Amino acid sequence: MKFVLACALLCGITRAQVAVPFKGCKSGGQTGPVEASKGKSISKVVSQQVANQLAIYNFEGGAVGVLAPRGWYRFGTYGSAGTALFVSPEPINAANLFSTGRGGFTGPVIEVSENFGETSGRFEVADIIARVFPAWKSFVTKVMNEGDPIPSSFAFGPYPGDTMTYKGKTVAEYTTRTGTDGLGTQ
Repeated sequence: MKFVLACALLCGITRAQVAVPFKGCKSGGQTGPVEASKGKSISKVVSQQVANQLAIYNFEGGAVGVLAPRGWYRFGTYGSAGTALFVSPEPINAANLFSTGRGGFTGPVIEVSENFGETSGRFEVADIIARVFPAWKSFVTKVMNEGDPIPSSFAFGPYPGDTMTYKGKTVAEYTTRTGTDGLGTQ
């Protein structure tokens, strides 16, 4: 989508504050399935042509929405550890999202997830902090000291295949190369 927006800017297409429609997502989790929520359109400064290609996707209880091509499939998950939203041009089999043996997605997908550091999500939070945010190592140490069956160690430092760009002590952008282990394939 960055290319489309860049082209709109470079090609002299008129931009204005235009509405991008909200598309609610079904979700499932700890207490069962939840029907798609109803939300409000958002306004973005883009060309009408670009806005006609986009939608904002989110689900009831989801913390962060996704701006993605209109007409894509979507599904949200929730539980005590956190939430996740998946948006893909290919149909999403919700049953596979809850399967321990799932193989993942076979095509493009946008995933936005939120893990809660004060609940069972703390293990994923500690894992990410160990890999990305050394200034917060004390949180990882606290989780490590909780004992069995909690992991007694985490890998510190970025994955070898990841490229990290720090935007501050708590914000980083990363790229995981295709076919390598990293944050993008974790």
